[in-house]
Amino acid sequence: MWLSNQHWLLREPGSGTLEISKQLLEQKNIKIINRMQLGSNEAIARAVAQGLGVALLPNVVTEELVQLGKFKRLEPLNNEKTSRSLYQLKYKERASSHAANVFEAILFTV
Repeated sequence: MWLSNQHWLLREPGSGTLEISKQLLEQKNIKIINRMQLGSNEAIARAVAQGLGVALLPNVVTEELVQLGKFKRLEPLNNEKTSRSLYQLKYKERASSHAANVFEAILFTV
């Protein structure tokens, strides 16, 4: 498959983005031969925009660059949707700020 021959830009070990990327690539039998590891999704998105390789990234990271025409988003095969769990973390001994409470309310109404 042509994707196996691309230069892949990947997150560092322990990253949730790396783990979901590995799972998706394995499911599609894509073997990564050439790779570069970067420490943030934003750094990877900017590197893709400069033509340094290909990557799997969350839409929220790529939206602005796609709208600016800096790179093209390939649609998943068979219109498959991917997702991963997100967790809300709070201090047990500290009350949340007003902004944090409003943000939480927004998250749970989406």
